[in-house]
Amino acid sequence: MRTKMAIWLVMTAIVLESCVTSLAAQEQTGDNNKAPVAAKAVRPYRLDFVIKEMESGKKINSRHYSTDLNAGEADTIKIGTRVPIVTGGKDALPEQWQYMDVGTTIHCRLFDRGDDLVIDVHTEVSDFALPGQIGSPMAAGGGASAGTSGSPAVAAPLHPVVRQMVLDGVTLLVTDKPMTIASVDDPNSNREFQLEVTATKLK
Repeated sequence: MRTKMAIWLVMTAIVLESCVTSLAAQEQTGDNNKAPVAAKAVRPYRLDFVIKEMESGKKINSRHYSTDLNAGEADTIKIGTRVPIVTGGKDALPEQWQYMDVGTTIHCRLFDRGDDLVIDVHTEVSDFALPGQIGSPMAAGGGASAGTSGSPAVAAPLHPVVRQMVLDGVTLLVTDKPMTIASVDDPNSNREFQLEVTATKLK
């Protein structure tokens, strides 16, 4: 009986080993028949951004920014000033402040949509209101307070007023010609701001 049991165990082991070997060979053959997946080629572009200031249809100012970006990736252009803003402290108390970023930030992303390439741009532009502009503390009558009993006028503390503009746009990328991504009217004047980009394929 023990001899028969031993023979049966040996035969079972041989059958199992044969099955495993056969399955491994089939999997290897299947893998060899698969076509190799080609790596997607890198597609680099040069992006030239222009923020235009227009008045009555004429350009009166422009600022230029550039970056190189591969399709499927994102990049950020940032330039400006970190301005200290007083947030606390009075009389003998120690002064407290925090920093605020004032300037231009452009975040851009290129991504595939089918066979096309789409550009997604988020732009923030901030600056200080100039004397005479609506909202500026240095506008006419906003910079001094008259004294009492004939005393001379005392200059009122001037707090900086920051004007901000946000331009966003998502559109199909067209190369080798300027594209207007977004535009906005200045509510305090008859001026218009436009965000324009020109994409050039590098290779």
